[in-house]
Amino acid sequence: MVLLNLYMRLLKILVSNLVATSAMTAFSYLLSESADRNFKEPKLLGEIINKNRQTSYVLNSQNLGWLAHYLAGTAFVTVYDKIWCGSSNNANIKSGLLLGAISGVIGIVVWKTTLYLIPNKPSIPHRKFYLQLFPAHLVFGSCAAKTYQMVDGNQ
Repeated sequence: MVLLNLYMRLLKILVSNLVATSAMTAFSYLLSESADRNFKEPKLLGEIINKNRQTSYVLNSQNLGWLAHYLAGTAFVTVYDKIWCGSSNNANIKSGLLLGAISGVIGIVVWKTTLYLIPNKPSIPHRKFYLQLFPAHLVFGSCAAKTYQMVDGNQ
């Protein structure tokens, strides 16, 4: 029974992350196209990796960018899971939007810090990028909550 509960929890986290990160990425890609700007987080991460690597890796930096993006999503949804399982605040759109807003602020701080610290920065309009990053995380949080509910069977 313990193993089944662990399996179900892991499944909720992984499926919720897959859906939420994909929805957030689609949102950023759509905004990128409509604004004619590069707000594509996985591609920007790949560019950062490519421009700042110290050694030559066999792995493609764009693939590493996508991997880093989905790993970040996994970290966020794992924290959401702890909150949803450890309180009466079950997964729902309201809690997803709240957690997405908090994640958006964290995401902006992480991106700002990263872009400040690295020597070779991608060419992006920083202010506009951060302005789209916040609502992208609202999409992430709400999709994570809804998917988590669905996998849990509490639609």
